Amino acid sequence: MASANKPIFFTPLLYSDVRKKATDLINKDFHDKQKLEIKLKPDSSVSNEITLTGNKSGDGYLATVFPKYTFTSSGRVVTLGGTIDVAESTGKAELTVENIVPGAKVVTTADSRKKSVQVDLEYRHSSATVKASLEGSQTDQISGSFAPVVGYNGFSVGAETRFHQAKGVTGIDGVAAYATDSYVFSLFGSFYGARRVGFSHFHRVNDKIQLGVEASGDVDSKDKSKSSFVVGGSYQLDNDTSLKAKVDTTGKLSLASTTRLNRNLRLELGTSIDLVNNNRPLGYGFTLAFND
Repeated sequence: MASANKPIFFTPLLYSDVRKKATDLINKDFHDKQKLEIKLKPDSSVSNEITLTGNKSGDGYLATVFPKYTFTSSGRVVTLGGTIDVAESTGKAELTVENIVPGAKVVTTADSRKKSVQVDLEYRHSSATVKASLEGSQTDQISGSFAPVVGYNGFSVGAETRFHQAKGVTGIDGVAAYATDSYVFSLFGSFYGARRVGFSHFHRVNDKIQLGVEASGDVDSKDKSKSSFVVGGSYQLDNDTSLKAKVDTTGKLSLASTTRLNRNLRLELGTSIDLVNNNRPLGYGFTLAFND
């Protein structure tokens, strides 16, 4: 088994994934809405499924259908999927083709609500990754982004540039990170327009405990409300149950739990409390997932 501080020798992550361990720990699974999710696998194959979800909205529920079909052809993995919003009669269609050439993936998404088509190209090499995106809408306006990341011996450095046909460059962000098999430390910032810098840290203490922290601030503003600091953690109670908690600079405490009730049923619970104002409850949520 690798030592606790051994650098990770693997293909660098995509730009959006460099900080993912910390951001997922701090942001994921903290529910504030009521959701029912049913996953159907008509032929008992992991490659073909339909997911039905209902999200509470006001006095009713919004239903969404997520069909997905995956097959392999000539070494290429092809996935057809999408989403259908029953209430709004809108949806997305998505075609994903992996291994067009070794390490490359192309995702094409058509969105009926936005009346747009987006193409994402991802390429992974042993020492670098690149993601490029282009989106065209009915107004003939084209926008996109380009995000390369290079890495070596646990270190990675990346940048993302966003642009718009009419506006030109709309954003430039950067990230630098160092990862081992037990922690990931990263520095990040935005350097075009509103300048913002920050750091995040993820630490796997042991098989049961994970900790995370993220802080950021506006370089050009003295307004403390534009700065943020969040610390959180998770604890694996047993094989079927995990607990999470986080608190931020506004005094908001969020709690969450995930329990697998049996092999086909998962229950996720979440709530948040305002510690500044007499521990006032801010909301609650749950997800009940069948056949997940």
